[in-house]
Amino acid sequence: MRQNTSFMIEVEDEAVGLAVEDAGGVVFHAVHPVLQSLHGIVFADIVEAQQAAVRAFRNAA
Repeated sequence: MRQNTSFMIEVEDEAVGLAVEDAGGVVFHAVHPVLQSLHGIVFADIVEAQQAAVRAFRNAA
């Protein structure tokens, strides 16, 4: 059984989501209401997920 690696994504010192490695990339799980639009999206890698979270969080402000 393979254990998936997960990464907490923070923007401006606030936890906004969890990125979980999957066979197809990294799945974003939103923990902040502002980023619900990203929930379930598969990104190519953790960097892409982080960048999308930062953009969405700052655009919502």
